[in-house]
Amino acid sequence: MAEALLRPEQVAERLGMSLSWVYGNKQSIGYLQLGNAVRFEPEMVEEYARRCRRGPQQKEDRKWDTQSRTEKIAARGSFAAPSTASVLNELFKQKEKQGSTL
Repeated sequence: MAEALLRPEQVAERLGMSLSWVYGNKQSIGYLQLGNAVRFEPEMVEEYARRCRRGPQQKEDRKWDTQSRTEKIAARGSFAAPSTASVLNELFKQKEKQGSTL
């Protein structure tokens, strides 16, 4: 037999959030409107929690994120230089060739 539908109070308890937060995010979670009553399927609440899960990133993911952030900065016309190790090493090499230090 399928698990019973959850009331907003039960969803708030399961997710450790406030009741107002549950009502404000019901579209993201997925809900049923039964007359005036809002109900949630337990599977949908669990799926929402899984979608929100964040964990350790793989090294390649961080590299992509850094490149993406750098590209966004460049697109805005900012003069902020990316501070990755390879860029800094390249700057040091250039300065050494010129005979000066940073």
